[in-house]
Formats: sequence, structure tokens, C-alpha cells
Amino acid sequence: MDKVQELNERAIGEGFVGWYNEVHSASFHFVGRPETAPDLTYCDGESRIHLEVAMAYYNEADAAFKWKHARGLPDAPSTMGGVNLTDKLITNISSVLAEKCLKSYGPNCILVLNVIPAVTEAERLEARLSEIAMPSRQPFEGIYLTGHFGSSSHSSGGFRCWRLDAGA
Repeated sequence: MDKVQELNERAIGEGFVGWYNEVHSASFHFVGRPETAPDLTYCDGESRIHLEVAMAYYNEADAAFKWKHARGLPDAPSTMGGVNLTDKLITNISSVLAEKCLKSYGPNCILVLNVIPAVTEAERLEARLSEIAMPSRQPFEGIYLTGHFGSSSHSSGGFRCWRLDAGA
């Protein structure tokens, strides 16, 4: 794994754990990266949670656009386009969930699926969460969708986190 991906996963983990601590009145803090999956481990006293971090994109062009720019590659595209991008994002989220739920990550593991929505407002995505296909096999303690959304005249933007599985 390269340093850019490692830093990305850690930033996603820190954003999620900050939100999780606030919602659950907890004090989880980063303790390390296991040698094998899942990606990150956090502790609060004797309590331990593991995070498996995944990303969803509008499409392959969106993924290439974001990662090539993050890595400073000279062949990074100058634009990213497409139609029905929110539809494509919902489809990709469902696909990533299906892939991740085929594997086992051990006890106390939470899946954090992150999006970087260039054009989708948080409220629009939230209204369509029921369209995400949830796999019947869910080996995680919880499945969450996170993202940092831009603000507009229709949206306050900022960090958002939704629990996708049936857990409380």
C-alpha cells in the first residue's frame, strides 16, 4: 500500500471515529494498523474496534481522476464528467458492499464506506439510501457510509455519516 492510500484510510478512520465518539459518548483513539485486514484499530480503555475502510466512486473515471491527482501523477485527467452520477454512485456503493461482505474481518469490525461526492448533495444521497442493495451476509459489527459534502444554496454540506445495516 502506498503512503497516499494509507493517509486516506487514516483520515477516513479519524473522521468516522470522531463522529462515533460524539454519538456514543466514547473516547476511541487510534492504536495502529494491523498487518492484515482490517485496516485500522482503535481503543477506548479495554474496548477495541477495527475499521475496514473502502471507497465508492461515481465511476472508474471518477476514481482515476481523484487518485491520480492525489498522487500527483502527470497523466491525471483535467476533468471528470458523466451523466446520472448519483445513480452511478448508488450502484457503486452497492457493488463495493457486496464485495466487502463476501470476506470476514473478525470480531468488532466496522465497515466504513466513504464517498467523495463532487456533485451529489448530502440530502440527495440521504433521500436515496434505501436504494443501496444490502447484502444478506453482513460480517460486520456495523456498516456506515461517510462523506464530506460541499455546501450549496440547498445543502449545508460538511461531514455526514449514515448507518446502512439494520443495527441500532
